[in-house]
Amino acid sequence: MANHKITIYHDGTILTMDADFPQVEALAVMDERIVATGSLKDVKQAVGDGADLVSLEGGTLLPGFIDGHSHFCSGGMNRLYAADCAVENMEALKESLRRKLHDDRPSQWVVGHSFDEKGMEEQCYPTREILDEVSTDVPIFFRHVTGHTGIANSKALEIAGITRDTPDPAGGIIGRDAQGEPNGILEGIPAQTLVRKHIPGFTLDEMRAALADDSARYASCGITTAQGARPFLPWMRNWATR
Repeated sequence: MANHKITIYHDGTILTMDADFPQVEALAVMDERIVATGSLKDVKQAVGDGADLVSLEGGTLLPGFIDGHSHFCSGGMNRLYAADCAVENMEALKESLRRKLHDDRPSQWVVGHSFDEKGMEEQCYPTREILDEVSTDVPIFFRHVTGHTGIANSKALEIAGITRDTPDPAGGIIGRDAQGEPNGILEGIPAQTLVRKHIPGFTLDEMRAALADDSARYASCGITTAQGARPFLPWMRNWATR
């Protein structure tokens, strides 16, 4: 094993998740791969001289976690390209959206994520009139934390061609005010799609950056296997042309 970096971890709790050998005294890693486990004496013998000894100082070492459901790498896209809409009141919501008006990404849209009215003082959804206070020239769209409802400003509704005469799509509801005008609240994926299909796609470089950002975040939490349920849709459509 000459010319290879070998590290032996010991002096802590090492869990293997193997029912037959649930815990070992030491673990050796070579070139980022586990090559030996067992007693410290046996592991040292297995890898030979020259290994670095690292004390866990009583801590616990265990295999990487497997993500069961987290929509990798949506978190990276949200952090890099979207406004954080998990705020305490409407003024904070508008301020978060305003900050994205000056983003370096030339998308011509402001998008947001993680809105939840239950965490807000007002305990209600914003309407297009509230979002219009942020901008009437730049389209704005974000979704509820559940993903089942979207909120759009007047410009986004205009681009989507949504008017008082637009019928509700099958499986969706276009919210309306007392006069029958669209109020910007779009319930259900079919209603949201009327707007979302107009949002410009990510470039390949942007997708790579989001992937790297979320990979680092997951790894820092000990998650080594993750899944992504169509993570770049619906915004990936146009990346090849940008």
